[in-house]
Amino acid sequence: MNAFPALGMIVLALVIYMMEARHEKSAKVKAAIGGISVIAMTIGILLLYFPELPGPTDWVLPLFNPLNRMIGTE
Repeated sequence: MNAFPALGMIVLALVIYMMEARHEKSAKVKAAIGGISVIAMTIGILLLYFPELPGPTDWVLPLFNPLNRMIGTE
């Protein structure tokens, strides 16, 4: 069942957040740590259920193809 690995990832993200945030006094820094943790956890869970998702380079390359053609590096 795929629910157990997802729960494990959530618990791991919470433990990492608690260990990192306990040393910080600023609420802004704690919010940044929490936001990054949530984004990383979400991406991890998405990759757990949909392993065929494209990677970041597959999203960035189409953006830079026109630039590559203009420069002539393609």
